Amino acid sequence: MSPNENHIIDEPAALVGKNNWLFLCGDSNKCIDQFTGKYEEPHLLERFWIEAMNRRFEFFDKLGIPYFFYIVPGKEYIYSDLLPDSIVRSKQPVLWERLYDAIRKNTKVTIRPLHQQILQARYKAEEPLYFRTDSHWNAFGAQAAANVVLEDLRTIFGSSLTQVSQDAYTVQKTDAEELDLLNKKYVQHENGQFTAIPDAPAVPADKLIRLIPPKEFKPQTLTPDEFLKNITSRAPVVTHTPNSKPLRAMVYRDSFASEMPSLLYNHFKDCTALWMPDISREAVEREKPDVVIQMMVDRFMSRAPRD
Repeated sequence: MSPNENHIIDEPAALVGKNNWLFLCGDSNKCIDQFTGKYEEPHLLERFWIEAMNRRFEFFDKLGIPYFFYIVPGKEYIYSDLLPDSIVRSKQPVLWERLYDAIRKNTKVTIRPLHQQILQARYKAEEPLYFRTDSHWNAFGAQAAANVVLEDLRTIFGSSLTQVSQDAYTVQKTDAEELDLLNKKYVQHENGQFTAIPDAPAVPADKLIRLIPPKEFKPQTLTPDEFLKNITSRAPVVTHTPNSKPLRAMVYRDSFASEMPSLLYNHFKDCTALWMPDISREAVEREKPDVVIQMMVDRFMSRAPRD
């Protein structure tokens, strides 16, 4: 594996940090370049985001549906102290910060980065909020994010939103079948370049963590109909939680939402979650949700919206 002229490896790899913490690098979104400020922003990206968010606001406002957009923090922002010393966050606003600021100033969409809340939760938590050998947060990190979302939603729905006490959840730890960094090539960062590690360290796998809700708030997973199946190549998640209050939610998600059915979706009687970055207006009009929530990891904002 050789670095290219920009010192970015040409395939996804696992950057070995301190205490054998692994970080994603070499991905198509160039997350480490975004973090260090070396990322070259695509032409007109900011304009495309502003225009798309204004279209979304107009669409949802006309339907009377609240729309919340949350920026999920990549692991490198929450555990930056465990990156190699040669990887330093830019002192200038990074890509997601610039886009957040532009959207906040030029649209009426409710947009909220979760970075500060998750960072605060990290230092209060007894266990890590992200996997050491995977690029995602674990169930504890997902719960911290879900709590922020639910707090926001209560300002609109109040007591109409189901509340499930955190103390009611049971922690379950099992062997993980797949962790996305564990089986990638390990690289180091020296002299401004990523190079393969000849004798890669033996890094033990994390345990998979599940937070199991009380039985009465354990969501039922339903089979999505053909309409929903055809919207996206990723399988939709449709949940029904009989004991929750009669609110319907639609969630637009990415891989960081894998733990959300038992942490967020179960606060609604019905929830439809679509793994896609763009808003399907047809799906919204068909499902008629009471609220639409979008959660997107920060590095994915390098892609311009297409809706």
